Amino acid sequence: MGWLIILHGQPSVGAFIPQCDNDGRYRTLQCHGSTGHCWCVDHWGQERAGTRTPPANILNCP
Repeated sequence: MGWLIILHGQPSVGAFIPQCDNDGRYRTLQCHGSTGHCWCVDHWGQERAGTRTPPANILNCP
C-alpha cells in the first residue's frame, strides 16, 4: 500500500493504512477507519486468523 502514497502523495480514499507504535512496529490491534472492522496482527503486520471483528465489537489482541 505504501507505493500508492509515494506515487500519488496521499492514500486513496477508504484505503487501509496500518498503524505503528512509537518504535515503528505494527500495533497488535489494527482497525480500518472506513469500515470499522478490527483485527489482530503479528509482528510482521500479518492478520491473525479468526480475529477480524465487525464494527463496534471489542477485541483484545495479545
